[in-house]
Amino acid sequence: MIKAAQINVSTKMHNAEALPMIEHGSEVMLTITTPVGATFSCRTKFLAKHSNHRILLELPEVNRIQFQVYFQEGFWLHLHVVSTQGEGYAIQFRSQIESVLKQPVPMMVVTIPQMMDVSTLRKELRFDVKLSATLCIDDKLVACQVKNISKSGCQFVLSSLGLDIESGKKVSLQVRTNSQRNYSLPLLSGYVRNKQTVGTHTAYGVEFALEDAHNVRSLLSNLVDRYKHALLGYSKKEWSGVEHHAQVTAMDVDAQHSQL
Repeated sequence: MIKAAQINVSTKMHNAEALPMIEHGSEVMLTITTPVGATFSCRTKFLAKHSNHRILLELPEVNRIQFQVYFQEGFWLHLHVVSTQGEGYAIQFRSQIESVLKQPVPMMVVTIPQMMDVSTLRKELRFDVKLSATLCIDDKLVACQVKNISKSGCQFVLSSLGLDIESGKKVSLQVRTNSQRNYSLPLLSGYVRNKQTVGTHTAYGVEFALEDAHNVRSLLSNLVDRYKHALLGYSKKEWSGVEHHAQVTAMDVDAQHSQL
């Protein structure tokens, strides 16, 4: 199924909508502030949302003094999490340390505010998809899955136990639909620009090469055509917006291609 995520560039969002955008194992940047104004920043992992309106975070690896000074119940902290869904979102909110556990599993329990700040990270709309693909890199063929796609890039996911692809590396993707014929879509090539490890998988962000502009246009048109019926769950107004975006995307890609 394909889904177009739409959101304002920056907005306030209720935690019931924002928290599902954060995947288990996502990296969290947190800044703790003591009552006297001292601050400490570090990174940790998002574990889960507890049913009792709490968030569970992995206890970061810090030294004894840092732990004793900053990781105290009642201290306020600011959390920043990046979600790779749709357009890519930065989720930020203020919370409070409620409990710090060292046994049996080191973790922090923090409160959940009612509203969170959510802002988009990309300048264009991305479509959330689940498409099987073959990654071509250094004469190797590796199965992967494309998670989202736009006119200028996409994100694919690999097992963290497999390849470790460095930023700037050129890769190609042969995307396939989930139809019985396993129809292959146009070959896409581009450069790895970022990566994020979540659990046992690593998500890679790819910027498409300009010479592949025509293939990108064909792929987006094919996806919209093939998954149009799945998108009928949107309201008429929302679907019109998706179709309009697809048309604008096609014109933008054509314009880029004509300049090559």
